[in-house]
Amino acid sequence: DSRAAVPNTAKVYTLVAAAPFEEQAVLVGNLAVSLMTQTRRKLLIVDLPSDNGPSYKTALKLSCPSADRKPEAQDFQSLDTLRPWIASHPSGLDVLCLPRTLLEGDLAAGVYPLLETLRREWDYVLVPLGDRPGRILNVFVEEADRVFYVREEGAEPGTPMWRQLEKAVPPQRLDLLELQRESPPRRHRPGRFYIPWGPNLGRNALAAGTPFLDRRHDVSLRG
Repeated sequence: DSRAAVPNTAKVYTLVAAAPFEEQAVLVGNLAVSLMTQTRRKLLIVDLPSDNGPSYKTALKLSCPSADRKPEAQDFQSLDTLRPWIASHPSGLDVLCLPRTLLEGDLAAGVYPLLETLRREWDYVLVPLGDRPGRILNVFVEEADRVFYVREEGAEPGTPMWRQLEKAVPPQRLDLLELQRESPPRRHRPGRFYIPWGPNLGRNALAAGTPFLDRRHDVSLRG
């Protein structure tokens, strides 16, 4: 395998979000497209919906290829065996759809080989999670190259989850991403990102039929 000798430079970004799912979904979709456009690299979103919970594939209007069975641990070893749970969007981004309960239960040990496979095949891997504590969150935080804590402007700054992340993640890998509702635009600074975000912007975008915002909205981590 010619790729085996190539250093693995893929980046895994975990987003721990204390925001409604609609806002998370539109934020993540637009961050993904922005990152792909800036870098011209391959990007994957890891979609881990809870039972009967909202999912990124639904928000992005995707349907995963029909898998006739649940994934097993060996399926995480290569792209070929993982492909039945991957959907592609016309924008070029890919979405891996796996039930969160599987990774919290029988396939918990498969998270590490799964991440190894994703790092081999994509340049960027985005793992958006809520702020519900648990082993699966801990693993993706531990394995991430960068962890973003997403909160809405005006939210309590020192939540238990933020304090947990500050203890678990070195400062150089931990960033705060704040959705600005009413404040004037602010410049990003080390460890702090400010995204202009009107009230219910995500919910309104999804209700209008698309998670992707127009050019007036700069949803990026530049500068």
